[in-house]
Amino acid sequence: IGYAVREAPIYAGQKSDGSFGYQDNYSPEAWLASESFVENVSRNINASGQLRWDTPIKGLSLTGKAGVTYWTKYDKTYRAETYFDENKTVGPSTLNIWTSNNTNTILEALVNYEKTFGSHDLKVLAGTSVEQTSNKGLEGYRNTFPNNALYQLGAGDASTATNNSSLEEYALVSFFGRVNYAFKDKYLLEANLRYDGSSRFAKDNRWGIFPSVSAGWRISEENFWKNTRAGEVVNNLKLRASYGVLGNQNIGLYPYQAMISGVDDYPFTKTSDGVIIGYQQTAYANRNIKWETTTITDIGFDLQVFDGLSVTFDWYKKTTDDILRSSQVSSLLGLSAPTVNNGSVENKGIEVALNYANMVKGGTFRGFRYNAGVYFDRSRNKLTEFGAEEIGSYSIKREGLPYDEYYMLECIGVFADQAEINASPKQFNDNTQPGDLKYKDISGPDGKPDGVIDNYDRRTFSGRFPGFEYGINASATWKGFDLSLIGQG
Repeated sequence: IGYAVREAPIYAGQKSDGSFGYQDNYSPEAWLASESFVENVSRNINASGQLRWDTPIKGLSLTGKAGVTYWTKYDKTYRAETYFDENKTVGPSTLNIWTSNNTNTILEALVNYEKTFGSHDLKVLAGTSVEQTSNKGLEGYRNTFPNNALYQLGAGDASTATNNSSLEEYALVSFFGRVNYAFKDKYLLEANLRYDGSSRFAKDNRWGIFPSVSAGWRISEENFWKNTRAGEVVNNLKLRASYGVLGNQNIGLYPYQAMISGVDDYPFTKTSDGVIIGYQQTAYANRNIKWETTTITDIGFDLQVFDGLSVTFDWYKKTTDDILRSSQVSSLLGLSAPTVNNGSVENKGIEVALNYANMVKGGTFRGFRYNAGVYFDRSRNKLTEFGAEEIGSYSIKREGLPYDEYYMLECIGVFADQAEINASPKQFNDNTQPGDLKYKDISGPDGKPDGVIDNYDRRTFSGRFPGFEYGINASATWKGFDLSLIGQG
């Protein structure tokens, strides 16, 4: 399909004499008529299981879980020697085979304890997990086959054989715990702690500690609330707050190691036997990189009134520190930039959700249930620490602005005629024509408009992140019929 789109409609398909029209080396009809083919085979196996033991100690249980995902892929692409006409045949025939075997294994051990004593409810969880992934790949290629019926690698010309292989292995080990406490279902507390170790970091920085805590107070369960007029109207009111730290390790597999890659051949004698492959380090390694962290603070409340209307409100602030990214280095360095922990991004905003649900309890429409809700989110993003600004084709990373803010020329209209072009600053395009966009002269090398439109005239534009987001939903059910509506923007 891709080649058919590229071929102009002036070229013929298959002609009466069996030949084909073609453009350069493109003839989709000829390829479809040839013995060329693509064979893709994938197999996936997912298995999991668990064992649970309720110990003689009341409320104490032990659980072991295991899961494995195994998937293989076999890709075979054969491009036959293809006849276009008596003057052109595209060849020789080629065969490429790629096969991969991938395994992901997860082992988990958990200890649970639950206890209720009086008005106190306590739940404790402790556990550990190990996740390992291995991806293996093998590739082979040959060309020049005796005919298009022999499309196995062994049938190709041995002198054209090439091969390749790959291996990726990484692991994550975690220890974690959680404590839940409630008093009379009014005062709620949860505390979590994770201790994660990733193979993507060097030994000295491999482990990270990530705590979180949340608390809630159900005011509507207090006697001083129940005995007031507000208690008759408000069915549920809960204040809550949370604080937590998350870790990110998704930075590639071995960024802290000095990776060696094959480069051009190096001749050591005048004969072909003296040519060997050279290897070199291609990027600087940084063994000091560590976990990127995201700290989240949330304060909000849940409110339900009139036995049907619920309101949820949240104020949140999310700050990502020690961002894992490529270091800012000179192009004269000679090697690719190392990965570093540098930069901070802040996101904060509010979320409000309202929902109303009810049911008709009498009359003709008895049993009719209906629900309607609306959601609103207003957030602001700001790059609080980054270093030297980075300018892309249409965006900029600069401290104090949203991450990747738009950075472009300002269009102020369209040129109507040559007289307007002659009276305007020289545009970015040397061959400006009537109908072309007209850009504003904002600045120059000395910070002032200079009568020339160039990169000095670019400025920031908001819009990278929406000012707000919203969603609406409604549904109704009655006597086996249902209707729903969803919208967002």
